[in-house]
Amino acid sequence: MLALMTKGYGDLDLNPVVRDIALPQIGDRDVLIKVRATGINAIETNVLRGDLRSVDKQAFPEDRGADISGEIVRMGASVTGFSVGDQVFGRMIEGEETTVAEYVRVPQHQITLKPVALTHEQAASLPWAGLSAHQALFEVAELRDGEKLLVHGGDEILGEMAIQLAKAKGAYVITTIQGCNQRWVERLGADQVIDRHKQNFHELVQDVDVVFNPYGDEVSLQSFSIMKPGGRLVALHGAVDAETARRQGLNPVWRFVAGLRAGKVIQTAETHEVMYRRVVMRPDGHQLSMLATMVDLGLVKPVIDKVFPFSEASEAIRRTRSCPATGKVVVSMMAEQEEALAVH
Repeated sequence: MLALMTKGYGDLDLNPVVRDIALPQIGDRDVLIKVRATGINAIETNVLRGDLRSVDKQAFPEDRGADISGEIVRMGASVTGFSVGDQVFGRMIEGEETTVAEYVRVPQHQITLKPVALTHEQAASLPWAGLSAHQALFEVAELRDGEKLLVHGGDEILGEMAIQLAKAKGAYVITTIQGCNQRWVERLGADQVIDRHKQNFHELVQDVDVVFNPYGDEVSLQSFSIMKPGGRLVALHGAVDAETARRQGLNPVWRFVAGLRAGKVIQTAETHEVMYRRVVMRPDGHQLSMLATMVDLGLVKPVIDKVFPFSEASEAIRRTRSCPATGKVVVSMMAEQEEALAVH
């Protein structure tokens, strides 16, 4: 089968390439999916530039992508709850398998049935952002009805999803944006919009219950002072707190190193009597099923920047670097598959 693979760190104009690789072999609790669409995340370009090589060394040739939507064509003997022919979507564990490919092996607990109302391209745009926001807001921060939430980057894919989920919960949502998407985030449900290039959120916001930070330590440090005592800040990048390090299974040495690196953030949070947690998203088919229900009810909608055919998959990855636009970049396999059927 054909799959998109990367050759090594460096110039994105030379990376990645399409290769013919073996069809995945499935285990007892796996399904084989004929991929219809794959969502591309900005981390793809970060990895290829070598930004993360100190903590996540790659073994090339390496695959790319992790969000998928497609059709089950084969199942392991112990798989339950699914049938061959089911239309599903899900999130792979990063680096486990390639997903910008014709077929992919997926453990059954990482997928769920695709919402009927969505195309495969729309469904493939949901898992990473949906699971990240859901786990940060509801599992870790335990956001409640009526609470005040500050979402940083509400005009980017993670923030867009956080706004929608929080409004469905009944929260009052404030968001910072880059400056030109106020009407858009208001349509998503934001109650107050702050242009971070023209306005200082410290002067406009106080007594926040929860902060959703998809950036890093600098933004976390800037946010503690506008939070209520007992508030919760959830970050998707930056310092790793002791609880998150424990849950990720880091050994004592790495926990100690993580604690040193996180010292300033943790100490500042404690000074302001705020809980700080670094959230590491995990694939979860049950939570994806909950997201699918919210989509069917009209509470959440996918946001797509641009859809590329598989023949232009390399360009899709480059777009995440050059155009940090509103919405998700998606690679569609549909055109190539339809073309192949027509030939045969």
